[in-house]
Amino acid sequence: LLETLESDPSEFRAFSAAGLLAKAGGDEVGPRLSALLPRLSSARRAAALEALAEREERPVLETVRACLSDLGTREPAARVLGRHGDASDVHPLIAAGAADALSVLRGHGVEDAMAATLRGGTPAAQVVAIEAAVRRNWTGARPILCELASAGADEVAAAAVRALGELGSVEETETLIGLLRSGAGDAVRREAVAALVRVGR
Repeated sequence: LLETLESDPSEFRAFSAAGLLAKAGGDEVGPRLSALLPRLSSARRAAALEALAEREERPVLETVRACLSDLGTREPAARVLGRHGDASDVHPLIAAGAADALSVLRGHGVEDAMAATLRGGTPAAQVVAIEAAVRRNWTGARPILCELASAGADEVAAAAVRALGELGSVEETETLIGLLRSGAGDAVRREAVAALVRVGR
């Protein structure tokens, strides 16, 4: 199957092989398949990554990480890293806008790395990290979200307030009411009203 994926002139047979490799037995399949990635075309590489995202064993992560730079393989590579990666993948996944992958990424230091981006990343990176925090139901991010809601750039503040509506509790009510009384922009104030309704339920 690996040879078919790499060398068969038929795209149909190559993609069929990738589909079969997703379910094939043997713990050596993932490492061997990921080692093959640099030698594949972009389309076949994407199919191979889709297969790796379904497999249990850990692939060769360096070859998967290299695929984040290719628009044609970024999304499936992010899914593989979300399942098999570690804290070192947080910043590349944020840069790739891969909030879904970050929502399932586990391991020591993952949330610390996300917190570092929330506190010191670019506004675009902060928004991705906020979206990921909501998707992973990371309630521990609430203190940072309160800070961003009050002092972040407009788009960051709005995203943080929206996230507090999803993750917050009555403890965040004072922060949200304070935004309504402050000189916050219209978008932030609208999000604060909606968040207050949600946390008050």
